[in-house]
Amino acid sequence: MLLACEGNKDLSNGREYKTLRKALLQREDLADVVPRYIRSQRDLNAFWAYIKAHSDKWEPRRQHIRDTFTPLIDRIEGRSKAPVRASKWTGRRTKAEQARVVLSLAPHALDAVDALLDEQTRGLDNGGPVDPERKNAIETLKGLRAELDELIRLAENDLPLGEKLKRIQEIKAAAFGWMASPIGFGVANLPLSGASLAIGVGVMHVINAISPGDGAAMGAGAMTAHAAAAAISRNKSEQLK
Repeated sequence: MLLACEGNKDLSNGREYKTLRKALLQREDLADVVPRYIRSQRDLNAFWAYIKAHSDKWEPRRQHIRDTFTPLIDRIEGRSKAPVRASKWTGRRTKAEQARVVLSLAPHALDAVDALLDEQTRGLDNGGPVDPERKNAIETLKGLRAELDELIRLAENDLPLGEKLKRIQEIKAAAFGWMASPIGFGVANLPLSGASLAIGVGVMHVINAISPGDGAAMGAGAMTAHAAAAAISRNKSEQLK
């Protein structure tokens, strides 16, 4: 990333960035100290646009990286502790706990919705007519993606999450209502491949774990969500091959 501050976006560095970013986002104990731009900038090209806007000079860019990585390095070296562990959740979440859950799990849901959108929008630019139901379903998924993106921003800035969580549950119910139906599989009445079906189920589990719950169900939901998040990552990787 320090090299990228100078405009160096070598392909090998880009691959390493993606690998390390994925590893960081999967560490629940680091969720509250991972720099927010790591969550939002998914490759070095996106990071370059971010850091170039931060300053037009190299050294302020590099200093920004050092400053924002300090809390993460302190955590890794044992100078700070995670505010709560999923295995010890009991009762209703505090505001800080809820924000931490969002920062830990919402990026997985965001990646999964992106994967579903990639599949459902592929081939729509061939000039043919678009089925209205498919168009509406895609717009629903886009709305879910936008709400998840905003939820992460709110959590990063320590802002209230209640209304946004409620809205995300509403959109999820609209997009994934097929789960309660015995007549077929699809997201918002759209057919899915086997890989995308697994991703869709994963989104359901992750969003359910993000939303507030009670006691034991919360801990169990978190474990299910992390398993779903792992499945999301595997299926997305397979789709990109």
